[in-house]
Amino acid sequence: MDPEGSARAVYIPMATYNVLVPKASGGYRLTTDFRKLNSLTEADTFPLADMKAVLDWTPPGLYQYTRMPQGLKNSPATLQRVINATLGDLKGRPAFAYMDDLTVGSEDAWGHLRDLREVFKDFGKEASS
Repeated sequence: MDPEGSARAVYIPMATYNVLVPKASGGYRLTTDFRKLNSLTEADTFPLADMKAVLDWTPPGLYQYTRMPQGLKNSPATLQRVINATLGDLKGRPAFAYMDDLTVGSEDAWGHLRDLREVFKDFGKEASS
């Protein structure tokens, strides 16, 4: 189902449905209908809902997400929390994050290279954990 590895095959008696949503530019985006799960989810809980409740039903079988999917009620808050935790002491100075947008501001070019190295080092640690 997913060549990028963001879902894996599982066998469980509950699931959600995939939905093809037309893009404004043409084509379709594959998303998952999380309305039922979102209606049962308390706002801004952390960690995410039990992964057994977040499954996709497809003709070849059931798949469980291995990465944060689009459409979950708390995805934005959870993403921001992870980004802030990853930045640690760098948050606010020199790095500013809003969701998946990150700005690094430094006083000079050499300082900017140093600050970028620190940010990349922190994100590299998080990616390997």
